[in-house]
Amino acid sequence: MFHFVRYIESLKKYHTDFGEASTLGENDNTIRIMSIHKSKGLEFPVVFLAGLGKRFNKTDVYGKILIDSDLGIGSDCIDTELRVKMPTLKKNALRRKMELDSMGEELRVLYVAMTRAKEQLIMTAADRNLESHMKKWEQIPCYKGHIPFTVLSSAGSYLDWILMSQAEPGGMIDVYEIPAGRILGREMAVQTEKAGFRESLLEFDAEKEYDLEYRKRLEDTFSYQYPYQADVSLYAKMTVSELKQQGQMIDEEESEWIPTVPAFLNEEEEQERGAYRGTAYHRALELLDFRSISTEQETEHALLKLVENGRLSEANRRMVRASVIWHFLDSPLGKKIRCAAGEGRLQKEQQFVIGIPAREMGLGESEELILIQGIVDAYLEEQGELVLIDYKTDHIKRGEEHLLSERYGLQLSYYKRALEQMTGKRVKDTIIYSMTLQEEIHLRDKEM
Repeated sequence: MFHFVRYIESLKKYHTDFGEASTLGENDNTIRIMSIHKSKGLEFPVVFLAGLGKRFNKTDVYGKILIDSDLGIGSDCIDTELRVKMPTLKKNALRRKMELDSMGEELRVLYVAMTRAKEQLIMTAADRNLESHMKKWEQIPCYKGHIPFTVLSSAGSYLDWILMSQAEPGGMIDVYEIPAGRILGREMAVQTEKAGFRESLLEFDAEKEYDLEYRKRLEDTFSYQYPYQADVSLYAKMTVSELKQQGQMIDEEESEWIPTVPAFLNEEEEQERGAYRGTAYHRALELLDFRSISTEQETEHALLKLVENGRLSEANRRMVRASVIWHFLDSPLGKKIRCAAGEGRLQKEQQFVIGIPAREMGLGESEELILIQGIVDAYLEEQGELVLIDYKTDHIKRGEEHLLSERYGLQLSYYKRALEQMTGKRVKDTIIYSMTLQEEIHLRDKEM
């Protein structure tokens, strides 16, 4: 119990959804089958109370030895000389008491069953001698609507009590007698029809065409080919909400090139050693205010400020070298970016989702739109046109610049298309800046 209480407190602390048990209410639009004991405390618009003709179970009172908490134990008397056995007076008293107690419980159960209905109560019973029983209970002398105790205690089933209540004129129960022949006749017809179905199935000829029109419908159904089967395997989309939650997109092809002090020398934790350097540089370039940086020392100070403000983690800070970032900002491209930032012409980390037909992506001939999502590192506006800029930290050597074009040409073509759709302006230049080589690479249209 202690651990369960702690568990519930933890659920409340973290606002966990408890959910709800699947339960049915008494007002649900459904049919429920239950015992009388199960229905206690419930109410329903219409109640069917069946099996009232079943005889009370009195096997307990006919045992060889009877036991009662008040009267004790009662047994038969055995005369060994006359070789006879007969119940004693005490046993008869116990039997009568137990019979009355049992019938009292049955009467309470009947009361529970008859008080479950709000609008209509329908009771059914089967009895072999219904007519004689109805005549028998019609002769009951009632006094002001009350049935004598001796008569009530002689009932053998719920049906007897129901019929006793009909002795007083003006009762609230309408009694209808349905002859057994009518029910049996209907059941015999059903059974005969089932037997006919069985014979027809046994004699069924699978080669014979019984219904040409139905055969054609079956053939059309089983030979149907879904016309858009090729589109089923296409990746449909990534929602905008998922894109926003994703935040910084990580390029799988980017490596951990940017040099840092080895983790085992700095005794860094395991998760810090496994972090992506490329992600750290993207995050730093996203947060840095290019307008306020003019030296490498100011770059270092700005990075430390980001850590103090909680915008850049200490782990990412240790993966970023201020000299690498300043070399980028002091390059011709970096100066152009800083100027654009000062004039409000620079946009960083622009998220987008665009739809491109699958045919244009080389995924068959389908015109189904594939939603492409991404994040543009940066772009700036020059004389009404745009310059697209993407940072890469791939570990490549001098002279292998073409690898970046081959690897990211298709990706940047989507970025270019997205920018032109969003802004309505032409992208005149697409640039990859390699943090490894610390130089810019201009992509031609044929490389994308």
